[in-house]
Amino acid sequence: MDRPNRSDTRSALIEAAERLLAARGFGGVTAVEITKEANARNNSAVRYHFGSMENLIRAVFESRLEALDAVRMEQLSALDQTGAGEDLPRLIDVIIRPLIDACSTKSGRRYALILNQLTTDPRFDLEELVGDHRPKSIAILTERIEHLLANLPVDIRKARLRQLNSVAATLLADHARQIERGVAPNIDQAAREATVTLTAFLTAPHAPF
Repeated sequence: MDRPNRSDTRSALIEAAERLLAARGFGGVTAVEITKEANARNNSAVRYHFGSMENLIRAVFESRLEALDAVRMEQLSALDQTGAGEDLPRLIDVIIRPLIDACSTKSGRRYALILNQLTTDPRFDLEELVGDHRPKSIAILTERIEHLLANLPVDIRKARLRQLNSVAATLLADHARQIERGVAPNIDQAAREATVTLTAFLTAPHAPF
């Protein structure tokens, strides 16, 4: 039997980490357990391939960015063709719908739960994680949304855009759990409701100074 190559082992570790971290949380899984789950031969495989558990978690987060970016760019192009590229709810829909669509698969639901954990673990900052890679679609969406929120004071606008990550991740994780329980609305309804909620969050009147 051929021995797995370095790329195969790395991918297996990411997939194993996604399964275990989603089920048991960041604090409930060890590198050795992930190694065993991935059927890796070397007990130090996580350290060898990623350097640390934190870097492995980052790799799990990064594993879907390229595919998500491609979907969002396609949806942005479709919006622009219809003249709706500056419509705030439609732009919010482009952010959240691909993630809700992904929840139709077990792996997508696991990813949703991991995103939610990233917003609460003090070792990570979801805004920084996204910023480190700056997918093209997110750069375009952020620029357009900021422009549409120009009526808000700069500090409030920046804070809401930062907090949007946590709010969206919470909604997404809740949807994933509802699917597992068999009580979730259909994808289109879930995406519409999430879009309405996130749009309302961004556009709510701000408290007077």
